[in-house]
Amino acid sequence: MSAPYPPPPPTYPPRKTRPSAVTKYAAYMFVASIIITIFAVLEFILYSYPWSYVIGIITALLAVLAFIVGVGLFIGQRWALTFSGYGNRAWTQAPDVREFFGLPPAYPAYPPGAPATAPPSPICPTCGQPLTYVQQYQRWYCDKEQKYV
Repeated sequence: MSAPYPPPPPTYPPRKTRPSAVTKYAAYMFVASIIITIFAVLEFILYSYPWSYVIGIITALLAVLAFIVGVGLFIGQRWALTFSGYGNRAWTQAPDVREFFGLPPAYPAYPPGAPATAPPSPICPTCGQPLTYVQQYQRWYCDKEQKYV
């Protein structure tokens, strides 16, 4: 009988990486907010009609809204994806974009009805021996090197 496995060193959750498509559309929203702000300022400066101030205020509010949605897209808020109107676009079906926004996969990992097979036991990258899965720690362990991989 072998000795009990030692506890693994502490691990930290990986940081979410922002997909390039999300960065691109967030940048589009930032640029749109700047352009809308310019139009709002021009509306205040160039026109002196009474209704031009109302249009300028509405345009300024749209600029603020575009900026807030851009920040929401940039940090991965699901409401921003829905509110921006990009929620039904093809790029949102990519697995990395859906994972970034915390959405379930768009397509199943395997066709319905197909049996899911267990993956083979992985091999230790340094010694080449099969690894043992320790359910208690949910980690792979190399018995030969006595360390977690």
